[in-house]
Amino acid sequence: MIETNDWHGRPSPYRPRVEIRLGETELVFAFAAEKAPHCDNSLAEGEFKEGLWEKDVAEFFVSAGGRSYQEINISPTGAYWSALFSDYRVREKELHLNPTIEANIGPDSWSVVFKVECEKLVPWLDVPREKWRFTPTAILHDPHPAFFCWAEPQSMEPDFHAEHLRRPLSDFLD
Repeated sequence: MIETNDWHGRPSPYRPRVEIRLGETELVFAFAAEKAPHCDNSLAEGEFKEGLWEKDVAEFFVSAGGRSYQEINISPTGAYWSALFSDYRVREKELHLNPTIEANIGPDSWSVVFKVECEKLVPWLDVPREKWRFTPTAILHDPHPAFFCWAEPQSMEPDFHAEHLRRPLSDFLD
């Protein structure tokens, strides 16, 4: 798993980590953090719920290098949310993905494994995977939010929707 510092490049005691795997038909996004989860425990694995970013959340953004992109959020409980954006923060529609999610919550840690069929990544079905762009991110609250992005440390305010953060998917694959 790839570990990161916070948005501004500072080390974090939470040790947030991601791992991304791409198979013939499936994308796997795994996230782990060493902190008690701050989440709505009434949400179940696979439940579709907007607003997950208001508490602890693992996220990723995927595109084919253009202005449109898809955002996917996963709660420590395994609830998720996804939407297609046609341009910077211009939401086109929510996307129900029917993913497989494995959530593990401990007293001082949480992790999720999110598996989705590549064909559910709607805007890029006709684009070769080599052209896919990807941004893994996370927001961890304790009680204030800390922002994490597996891209270069940033000096501006956190904005995971920024196109310049998306890197080739191959940068994250094992």
